[in-house]
This record gives sequence, C-alpha cells and structure tokens, in this order.
Amino acid sequence: MNGNRLIAMFLGITASVWLGVACADAPKEAPTQRAGRGGAGEAKPLERPGLTYLGVNDRGYQEYRNDRSGVVLIRIPAASFRMGSRHRGPEHGPVHRVRLSPYLIGKYEVTREQYKRFAAEVDPYELPKAGWWKPKLNYPVVRVSWFEARAFCQWAGLRLPTEAEWEYAAGAGEGRPYPWGRSHPFDGGKIRLNCQVEDSRFDGYIRTAPVGSFPDGVSTFGAFNMLGNVLEWCHDWYGPDYYKTSPKLDPQGAEEGEERICRGGGWQHPPEHFHLGQRERTHPDTQIADVGFRCAMSE
Repeated sequence: MNGNRLIAMFLGITASVWLGVACADAPKEAPTQRAGRGGAGEAKPLERPGLTYLGVNDRGYQEYRNDRSGVVLIRIPAASFRMGSRHRGPEHGPVHRVRLSPYLIGKYEVTREQYKRFAAEVDPYELPKAGWWKPKLNYPVVRVSWFEARAFCQWAGLRLPTEAEWEYAAGAGEGRPYPWGRSHPFDGGKIRLNCQVEDSRFDGYIRTAPVGSFPDGVSTFGAFNMLGNVLEWCHDWYGPDYYKTSPKLDPQGAEEGEERICRGGGWQHPPEHFHLGQRERTHPDTQIADVGFRCAMSE
C-alpha cells in the first residue's frame, strides 16, 4: 500500500474527531442575512471604467475583471454576520455582530503574472523570487510585504480587503469552520486545500499550488483558496482587544499598531491550524514564502 493511501486512510479515520471540534465552534445564532444562491447575480451589473462584467458564476454571484491587472472580482452583497471564534483563543474573539456594505473581492489570490505586470509599469517594484523553487506565473505571488501588496492594489484601482470582508467572503457568515462547510479538509477522499502533512506531496504540491486549485474547497460565493496555499494580507492593523470595541458597520481594524492582519493559513501550516476564525498577524515589512494577498473593491 503506498504512502498516499496510508495517509488518506489515517485522515479518514480521524476526520470525525476533527469535525466534532470544528462544529463546536459554530455560533448558535444564525446570521441576519444569509448568503444564498442567486445573491448578487440578480442585481443590475455595475458600470465602472476599467471594470468588465463577466457574468454570473456557478454559485450565482456576479464576476468582474479589473482590466488593468486582470484580477477577477466577485460581487458580495451587503450582509450582517457574527464574526470571530469562541474556541480559538482570546485573540480570536469575542464573537460579535458585524454589518458590511456591498463590496467585491478577488476570486483568486494575486498571481505572479499579475504582479509581474504591475512591476513592469511601476518602479522600483520587481517580481520577487519565491525561494529556491520556481513556481509558474499562475501561482500566487509570495514574499511581498503589506506595503507592496497595497501598492499593487492602488495601481489597479483596488484595495486590500478588511479582515471582516475577508471572513465573510470565506464563510458567508454561516458559523461554519471552513469555506466549504463542516467536513474535514480531507474527508470523503477529497482534498480541499494544500497544507503541511507528513507526505509533502499528498495534496499534489510540495509548496504553493496554482490559484484556482482545489475546487472542492471553494466558498459559498465562488472564491478559491480562502484557506491554505498562502496567508493573505488584510487592510487592518492588529489590536488584541479590537473585537471588543470594533464598530458594527464596516470595521477597518485598530487605528494603529505594529502588525497587520493576515488570514487564511498557508501551505506551511498543519491541517488542524485551519479555521475561518483563525487570525494571524505579522509586521507589515514581512516578506516570506507563504504570504500573499488578494484584492478587494468598494461597491
């Protein structure tokens, strides 16, 4: 029996234990506005210079292309949801009510190809090396600081998502631990994200994966790789007590700080690390091999 099959059997045996822990984290109160098929797809398409309407995706949400960068964006309707986690530690809570204005968020993480286009037009930026391995241009760009990610977004006429926008786009405010629901990432023989396991090739990739990989892990809105692949920079400053005092409408993060929020977990994290309420933070100058970003846009 080969190594991959042994790992798959082990993960299948333990999935029920993982699932029980994950389900316990779900808030009991339902969101005020629940995302559903049809969502923003029924609204009149936006008409903006430099933004091309692509149609409605298979989840029922409108998609657009930012013409300058090539970034594909999903239109997310206004919503109210309960943000945070009850069981991931004090810095991940308390669970609190948040209301979001409508916005758009990247369907995929920004790719090396898209960042290369930006670097060719704007000095002094250049496409960073991923490491000793050489990912293709359809892989997520990594080793970019928060400042470099922000510069890319500004060049494209976009911005970084807030932490609240990121969490809602990933989980639709449904109180579940993963974008796809409550199933363990490897339950049922499916691979829903890439991460660190004993066999580094178990998910098909030693490190990062091309954006759009793992379709079984897509979110309610149709966003890919919201968990796994790379950590993603968010707009927000990190504040340890921010969730206790944050505004209910469109929170933007602490007013100041030393670290910026990252979300989603990366390929170097183990399976137990991943949860939609998991918060990470690091210095905005950080440039490491498992941190990238996706873009957002206000409607």
